[in-house]
Amino acid sequence: MKKIEYEDDKLKHPFKIKGMSADFYGLNVDHIQLILEKHILQVVVKKDNDNMFYGSIKELMITTQGSTITDLVTDVAIQLKEYADDYFNNFDRYYHSRNRRSHFPFLLKVVVQKDVKAIEQLIIIA
Repeated sequence: MKKIEYEDDKLKHPFKIKGMSADFYGLNVDHIQLILEKHILQVVVKKDNDNMFYGSIKELMITTQGSTITDLVTDVAIQLKEYADDYFNNFDRYYHSRNRRSHFPFLLKVVVQKDVKAIEQLIIIA
């Protein structure tokens, strides 16, 4: 994803730029997080006979495993970050794919986080 530096890193108000063929809207991270708060990163976890924890995020087709819930959550957060980075670096390919377009709001929620630890805080265990 291309990043643009501004003198004022924390824009206080949403803004709109009128274009010839499309409009552009700018929001700060707080506004984005508010808009996306209903997009829950819920991991369904099951413990198997081998005492390993297996989890998946159905909406994103992400699966993982860990010897502890903490390991599983960390692995999910890393996978989310990698997928979000790939999605935004190859936006046209993913966004225009019918089975991946719905991933956009979840991955936008991930990409605005500061680090993997912040992504871990978004994950809900079910």
